[in-house]
Amino acid sequence: MRVPTGRASAASGSGAGADVSGSGAGARWRVRRDLIVAKAAGAALFAVLALWSVLARGEAAGAFLAGAATALFAVLTLRDLLAPVRLAADAGGLTVVDGFAAVRRLGWSEVERVEVREHTRYGLRWRLLEIETRDDLYQFAAHELSADCADVAAKLAALRPSPGGRHQAARDDGGDGGRSVRA
Repeated sequence: MRVPTGRASAASGSGAGADVSGSGAGARWRVRRDLIVAKAAGAALFAVLALWSVLARGEAAGAFLAGAATALFAVLTLRDLLAPVRLAADAGGLTVVDGFAAVRRLGWSEVERVEVREHTRYGLRWRLLEIETRDDLYQFAAHELSADCADVAAKLAALRPSPGGRHQAARDDGGDGGRSVRA
């Protein structure tokens, strides 16, 4: 199945979370604020549940599980607060989150492939934006970008200079039966 791509313009943006400023300035994609708030609320809820398990019920096992869930939600919230912008692009290249919250700048010459992959498992379907360099593979889900992965790939293709100096999008099926879009 071929993943459709639409050309995103600077006027329309490329998703609810994309900060697009001017046609040549570039774009940024960030985690939605409501997801950050939900993760923080989850951490607070499980912290209260852990305290209740110990103080009201005297259950160590319940407190341990709620404490582990609190820690998980707190770490996820911290990552979102430290590195809310997961991907940024301009004519010079990309800025990606690398690891927990480090930021790495990649020139377009380092980027070998930008592709949207569609995955299906257990009846669920999701897309990942994959950015491949010689040494690394960066994957972004739509909830991290606050935009559809195909729209982000189209915007990246528009920002990426071609060898002749013009911005141009290139598409192919990646040899995998049309389940991907390359930018």
